[in-house]
Amino acid sequence: MNNTFNFPWDSYSDQPHILKRKDKKLLRKGSKFSFFKLIATNIFLFPYLFIKFYFKKKSSKSNNTINTDEFYSLCVNLDKGKEQVELVEELGVKSLQIRVFLNDIKNINSYVNFAKSFGRDKIIIINIIQSREHITNKELLKKDVKIIFEAFDGISDEFIVANAINRIKWGFVTMDEYLNFYKTIQNIRDEFYVNYKLIGSSIIDFEYHFTIRTLYNNFKISYDKIASLLYVDRRGSPYNTQMGIFDFENKIEFLHTIVKNSSKCKSEEIYITEANWPLSGTAPYAPTSEKECVDMNTYIKYMKEYHFIAKKTSKIQRIYWHQLIAPGFGLVDNRDGKIIKTKAFYAYSKMILDDKLKYFYNESIENITYKSIDKIIKKDTNINKIYFSKETLIKNKKHHKDLVLDDYNNIFDLILDASIIISVKDKYLYNINKNNQMYFLVIKKTKDNKLYITSFRKTHKKDIQSQMKKGIILKKLTR
Repeated sequence: MNNTFNFPWDSYSDQPHILKRKDKKLLRKGSKFSFFKLIATNIFLFPYLFIKFYFKKKSSKSNNTINTDEFYSLCVNLDKGKEQVELVEELGVKSLQIRVFLNDIKNINSYVNFAKSFGRDKIIIINIIQSREHITNKELLKKDVKIIFEAFDGISDEFIVANAINRIKWGFVTMDEYLNFYKTIQNIRDEFYVNYKLIGSSIIDFEYHFTIRTLYNNFKISYDKIASLLYVDRRGSPYNTQMGIFDFENKIEFLHTIVKNSSKCKSEEIYITEANWPLSGTAPYAPTSEKECVDMNTYIKYMKEYHFIAKKTSKIQRIYWHQLIAPGFGLVDNRDGKIIKTKAFYAYSKMILDDKLKYFYNESIENITYKSIDKIIKKDTNINKIYFSKETLIKNKKHHKDLVLDDYNNIFDLILDASIIISVKDKYLYNINKNNQMYFLVIKKTKDNKLYITSFRKTHKKDIQSQMKKGIILKKLTR
């Protein structure tokens, strides 16, 4: 087998160039037994797992909780520049994936500094990108993986082992090569970094025969979590089907069945580590032909559908949208050195905001601790809970568009920070001054003896002075 074969990189679409047929044939020489094992594994297991998927209830829940802050995740790349830091902050994304290339190990410090630049509040996952040399040279792999593990100690504890392993242009010829590659990295982890999580097997597209081979075998490996590059862009809408029944939802359900029944998987957690749609008219930046490309409005529609479907299944913990900056398929266009936020960028931001608010205020919040109610009001009402109804939130969002997600998320902390509390009949008027921003909030006591937030907005000094004349001042702090 040729171990020194060159895999040219396409910097436009952020992936290797497609190999010529003669080169693929040369690389696959001597791999017949590995392909035989791939087929043999699937002859029994594929129909068995399909039957289990087909007859299971879709409503069956995963054992894992979906964290909205992590569900919406992004791929960011070192070569796309420091502009990404500000863009990530604007989007409000907390979970980021960074590719670290084994054949670029000499620049490891640049990758580390890039990861640190996003701040301590981010969840960083490192994707260890393979090279043919590291696949075939076990000692080199061990040496460089140790460098990566050590460099990211304290920055990340999750590592995706390789990328798109069922595409020969990415370096792996067989699944056996990947399994040996993974085992080598796992051995390093087990000896030196036992707290690290390893994530595989990074199969791209709906090619679950490869997934089955990597999750059902005699190799002494295990996956802490599963990574899947579950693209559906060639089908158009995520609601469109492949092979008759496999729309995006059923592809997730089938993948979950495969994962759940594998002894190699320590958990049922699944990360979709890449997804997008190619944008029309962006060649050579689009990763596909123009035939598969979509216009911007369709891109936004499919992006929303993709996230909605995945979250509804409760079986996907994170979706890493690929990627932040990429003219042919990302949220930001950087051609000609200019940073242009596309319509998709703003749609993605709104999708996150709307979902987080829906998640946080979907129903009345009942389990607020005593600390969430100022002790003065608690003493006056002897009520231990406070509610913010969905209906009030919708109205509040409509009338006070200057309030952002952080304002709503911090609302109960703001209550504790109130500098002035005024009692007016069955209402409590809260005036808060936080970080040089003044807020006004109304809490109403209902006939059934409950407290509801009925209004929340930003305010100013004259408004507060006016409110103080309306009732009895229960609390006033001078600052």
